[in-house]
Amino acid sequence: MQLCSARDLKAELIAELRPPVTSVITERTDLHLDRCNAPRTAPLTTAKTWSELPGAPALRRVTVAIGICRRGNEFNLALRVADPAIFRSALLERIVRRTVGEVEIRPVGRIRSLAHSTHPPSNRTRLRPLVIGASTGHVDVPVGSIGAFARDGNTLCLLSNSHVLANENRGQIGDSVIQPGLSDGGRDPQDRVGTLHRFVPLSWTEPNYVDAALAELSRDVEYDPVKLRGIPDQAEGRLTGTGALRRQDGEKLYKVGRSTGATSGRVTAFELSNLVVGYEQGDAIFDEQIEIESIGGGAFAEGGDSGATAVNAAGEAVALIFAGEAAGSGVFGLTYASPIHRVLSELDASLVT
Repeated sequence: MQLCSARDLKAELIAELRPPVTSVITERTDLHLDRCNAPRTAPLTTAKTWSELPGAPALRRVTVAIGICRRGNEFNLALRVADPAIFRSALLERIVRRTVGEVEIRPVGRIRSLAHSTHPPSNRTRLRPLVIGASTGHVDVPVGSIGAFARDGNTLCLLSNSHVLANENRGQIGDSVIQPGLSDGGRDPQDRVGTLHRFVPLSWTEPNYVDAALAELSRDVEYDPVKLRGIPDQAEGRLTGTGALRRQDGEKLYKVGRSTGATSGRVTAFELSNLVVGYEQGDAIFDEQIEIESIGGGAFAEGGDSGATAVNAAGEAVALIFAGEAAGSGVFGLTYASPIHRVLSELDASLVT
């Protein structure tokens, strides 16, 4: 089908699949409030997360992520299903009929943010100047990756995920950001490289489009804004600017991250919506994401690679990595990332190259 037809059908199906979320009044103890000098226990107007909703187990079973993939000159819908039971369900049969068979269906495992790592890291040491792919994180977050360097007006910052730099909304503007990250031995203040400057809050009740944040760099910290250590020659070995997906079949991307270093992959779906991602505080739903599959000898990204930037063969930043799944779709799983133009727009920032 044509791209516009695929988008229209995807929008119709998402509207049918997505359940409503209602706000409720709750009382809870919120440690985050202590840091704002607010009462320890306060009545808050909040909304239930997807995982806290009545009937949440059923919600997870029937949640289907829907995106678009390209096959030759045509575009198909890309369905990502976590529960094998859905493959025998009336729901899936109805979707396949609606697409007249122009659909790619793949099983996926549990998708989670990539802020934790149990693998030997390749960029975990104290690195000065700072480089793309180095270990970093909020002072209370295990570890993530430096994705790039950016400017918010005249303020020089490092770019990573919100869950890496802002601790899943629990961080405060001005909190310390360290390099290396906490899991790699980084400590405050000796390893402080900046402070939390701006972040896009994660929503547990409405669709998210990015997981992104900026940390203002300390004035005395040296940095290299373009070096991509280990990236193959065809990707220039340096960050050259920003780019967009060409939506070609199997478009090749590269990244440098804290845990898996330099890796290569291919785009398997784009504009993926209704994607459920697990965080420490609950499940969040993401829309309009990019899916990447490894084409090397290991995973494209693993725990600790959150915040790494995916670049194309010209060295242009294309997406910001934030989540992945360990099994279900293949030996090395799938990686999920937000389009870089949306990331920079939400942060009102521009890349430094």
